Amino acid sequence: MSRDARVVVLGHVDHGKSTLIGRLLHDTGSLPAERIDEIVASSRRRGLQTEWSFALDALQDERDQAVTIDTTRVWFRLGDRRFAIIDAPGHEEFLANAMTGASEADAAILVVDAERGVEDQTLRHVYLLGLLSIRRVIVAVNKIDAGAGPERVFAAGEAARAALEAVGVTVDAIVPVSARDGDNVAARSERTPWYDGPVLTELLSSVLPRAEDAERQPLRIWVQDVYRRGEERIVAGAVRSGRIAVGDLLRVSPSKKTARVAALRAWPHDLDAAGPGASVGIVFDEAVYVDRGDLLSHDDDAPVTVRALTVRACWFDRDPPHLEESVRLRAGSADVSARIVAVLDAVDPRTLRPAEHGVASRGMVYTLALQTTVPLALDQDERCAIVRGGIPVAAAHAAKLQPHGANVFAASHLVNATARAQRNGHRGLVFWLTGLPASGKTTIAMRVERELFRRGYNVYALDGDTLRSGLNGDLDFSDEGRRENVRRVAEVGKLLADAGTIALISLVSPSAAERARARSIVGVAFREAYVSASVATCEARDPKNLYKRARAGEITGFTGVDAPYDVPTEPHIVLDTERRDVDSCVAAAAEYVVDAVRMTGSPAWIGRSG
Repeated sequence: MSRDARVVVLGHVDHGKSTLIGRLLHDTGSLPAERIDEIVASSRRRGLQTEWSFALDALQDERDQAVTIDTTRVWFRLGDRRFAIIDAPGHEEFLANAMTGASEADAAILVVDAERGVEDQTLRHVYLLGLLSIRRVIVAVNKIDAGAGPERVFAAGEAARAALEAVGVTVDAIVPVSARDGDNVAARSERTPWYDGPVLTELLSSVLPRAEDAERQPLRIWVQDVYRRGEERIVAGAVRSGRIAVGDLLRVSPSKKTARVAALRAWPHDLDAAGPGASVGIVFDEAVYVDRGDLLSHDDDAPVTVRALTVRACWFDRDPPHLEESVRLRAGSADVSARIVAVLDAVDPRTLRPAEHGVASRGMVYTLALQTTVPLALDQDERCAIVRGGIPVAAAHAAKLQPHGANVFAASHLVNATARAQRNGHRGLVFWLTGLPASGKTTIAMRVERELFRRGYNVYALDGDTLRSGLNGDLDFSDEGRRENVRRVAEVGKLLADAGTIALISLVSPSAAERARARSIVGVAFREAYVSASVATCEARDPKNLYKRARAGEITGFTGVDAPYDVPTEPHIVLDTERRDVDSCVAAAAEYVVDAVRMTGSPAWIGRSG
């Protein structure tokens, strides 16, 4: 599997993003000597210092106008890995180009001028990042060579962080840089003794390509076409995520028909299994109707089938969306007719404030309620496009899915999460404690709740037994029951966090896939805490005698005895109750939560993303 990663760089046209990319190419040894000489000579002819943006601006129009018109892609190496840097245009007229370039990125760098801070174009790119759900976002506060001190740099970085968090994006790191001189690009700068975080290349080295995450996600294959070869019907498509193997039971959505995989056709030879990126021809073991635009999944982890949904759309056309207008909605290989049944809100990305609907402004972000003419299979946050008259007019993602048959739309709150956080003095959070039974999850959650409540935080603890005695009392402990238990708890946690509450959720949640689903439901407010203790230690504690009953066969499917537990690979925090006493674990958990929900404070430059 290729470990190539793609990083999009965005920012105001004058904040130095192209210069930063050129400097990055130079400092990683990715520019040949003759190209460096050409850049130096070209800069001198124009009476400039060495202008590293010339490494990218190959079009004469771009050099003369000093703006990036089209999306530019260049490659460089860090160690044994290749990185594609995507330079997205910053000017308002080229926003659609930027959207296209950023759509496939694994990470993003948002460039902000230390003196000028967040400007109109910066806000447009902030909204773009919110629409694209890019996993890792780095803020590069540029032009520290101009004399900006730590206070100005910190203010610019925190303004960018606040704007990004307002659209649901968590900042992975804030780095003060000089693109012109190379400060903190590939080497640490003497100008910033007050900054002790990683330099830009160190942060990029830790970026993983989407394909590595995609293999761990549920199986999704958009059907491109169906071919006949003699009596055999071959369903063609590319594996977007997950893995498929001969013998798997697949569901065809939106029809919900199921069949097993009898063969996987591929060139030059057939396959037994395939992962992300593989193009396959699927032969089913029985006749089942499949068409272009259908979505294939495993039967036990299918997408949602909808005819009503809400999308957030970055609008590129001068003509705004119209109520009751018929458009085409494209997602994957699906292309269906849809009607705009409500314009729920319109936000001007230049101000991050609500705008009057109907204002002809390119780049406006609309929340639209759509009704499709036929059922459509989608996942939450699926990227899609809105097409008018055969021309794409908006890039969007599915913000809210209404299962087929429902005819309701969630009301938009008049008080948003940011306003609640400002009133409370802290953000909402879902602190998800997972671990074996009797590892200490509930003990820690209840004591952290008491400590944070004592400090004045809005906090509430929920444990698995309490939830199963009420909200989830109708669920059993089958795989399906466990999945639904986790989904419901995640939805409750999301509501609590949106209301500005710190939700401490102690739940065994043994499946890594289900915890990932909980994370996707909650979004950036999710933090995973692994309460670590061995089976032997947990069994020795066993306050409810559950291990003893499971060993005696009185309880089946008990995690740690006859059911597996997937140890978290990248939890936000590990609370080792086997080696540390409960007081130190409670203190560590409480301080982590306080840091995660803090509104303001000292320059905490580096923060894990949710």
